[in-house]
Amino acid sequence: MKKRTIQLVVLLASLSLAGIVITQLFWIRKSMYLQEVSFDNRVKEAIRSTAEQILVSNQDSTTRIEPIVKTGPRFFLCNVDTDIDSFLLGKLLSYEFEYQNINADYEYGIYDCFSDSVVLSRAVIDAEHKSIFKATPPSEVQFDKASASIWVNFPDSDRLISKVGQWMFTTAALLIITILTFSYTIFAIIRQKKVAQIKTDFINNMTHELKTPISTIALSSEVLLKPNTLGDSEKIKRYASIISVENDRLKNQVEKVLQMAILEKGTFELNMQMVNIHKLIDISVDKLRLKVRKRQGSLVLDLNARKFNINGDWEHLQNVILNLLDNALKYSVANPDVVVRTADSEVGISIVVEDKGIGMKPEILKHIFERFYRAPTGDIHDVKGFGLGLNYVQEIVSAHDGTVGVESEINNGSIFTVFLPYNKA
Repeated sequence: MKKRTIQLVVLLASLSLAGIVITQLFWIRKSMYLQEVSFDNRVKEAIRSTAEQILVSNQDSTTRIEPIVKTGPRFFLCNVDTDIDSFLLGKLLSYEFEYQNINADYEYGIYDCFSDSVVLSRAVIDAEHKSIFKATPPSEVQFDKASASIWVNFPDSDRLISKVGQWMFTTAALLIITILTFSYTIFAIIRQKKVAQIKTDFINNMTHELKTPISTIALSSEVLLKPNTLGDSEKIKRYASIISVENDRLKNQVEKVLQMAILEKGTFELNMQMVNIHKLIDISVDKLRLKVRKRQGSLVLDLNARKFNINGDWEHLQNVILNLLDNALKYSVANPDVVVRTADSEVGISIVVEDKGIGMKPEILKHIFERFYRAPTGDIHDVKGFGLGLNYVQEIVSAHDGTVGVESEINNGSIFTVFLPYNKA
């Protein structure tokens, strides 16, 4: 998938998701408002019906019921200038609220304009079982001193929209899940695109690295097969040497590919045996001394560990040392200066590979152990590799229950430290 196509898909999906979220928020807000209006209307209708029945009970056909007002978040006031029986009021309110499907705790009472006081205050807790307690109207309420009043208050206003709250919570949860799923999908697409690009670069690089020695060997072989070459021992020796060098180079590249196959598999068996780390380092260094000598560099051993035998896999551990040494030489300008040190402790041995190369920035250090990652080399354009070495080092060291770390500064080189326990758990 092309980068522009991914960007377009991400943009359209983001706009669609944003539209869904905005629409849902709008309808949630609208629903809450309508629920609020519906509740208020049902309460007012219940209080009006109660007041009308009280007038009928009093055989009062002249008193007019004033509009019911809402003077607080959940406080309703009905002025009705007639005698109000407290028992009848409680009974009628209970019936009307049940009829209007209002199942919430409420407080009610009667205000007497002649005594300018609240003569009845009761609270109905748990509307289903009708538990009644004494209540007090909110202090900020201003009663009409010219008329008696019925007041009703719903103190626990949060529970009144519980049904709305339930599906609001469900909707919000679904939206969050959708957003997280969308984000993960986009992240996965971008990551897969990046991995695909890295693998493509790896294959291209690997093809070039394998093709070069094969072409050189083929060309040298053709020269050796020419009739005029058969009698020239110096030419035969020179071209045979070229074939040998390129064969070793090809073998090294194939080894890198095999290392990748091991890492891709994810699981590998270690051939555990007693390994002399100092001997292993000596053998590994000998393989690279010619390369160091050609570049007029130095490769110094400072092997100070007194206890240097560990339980490990010789072949993989040798690859670890070779990878670290190759990395040190690869990123050294002009004449490489590499030092290999060892030190022991009660539980294991430390192997330090230090170079005076180009070093690395902190943002690069965070990625150097990632598979296929190749650190930028600035003006150094002849650095080759597959980006597998350090990832392989980390995997093998971890398989030995060890650790690998790095310290580096730009233009001051790098220090890689591998710690291996004497006995793998």
